[in-house]
Amino acid sequence: MSLLRRFILMPVRALQRAIFYFRVFTRRDTPWYSKGLAVLAVLYLISPYDFIPDWILGPGFIDDIAVVALLLSYGVRLVNTKRTEKENQNRDGN
Repeated sequence: MSLLRRFILMPVRALQRAIFYFRVFTRRDTPWYSKGLAVLAVLYLISPYDFIPDWILGPGFIDDIAVVALLLSYGVRLVNTKRTEKENQNRDGN
């Protein structure tokens, strides 16, 4: 894949991922702790307190991205674990 094509597709993939997170967040069967991690990620982004201040241009933004990515990926992993457990219970019950 060319560099230009990859650069053009990056916002599309980010939008798809944002829609996915929104759908997961609004589902009733999503565990409350996964929703809590998503809320913490958003609060960390808008919070004026950071591990590394944002006025330090490079590392200041990288720590925001890293913390939000870790929280969201862990939250999605918890959702997938919960869904897998539910599928196994349904399979064993039938």
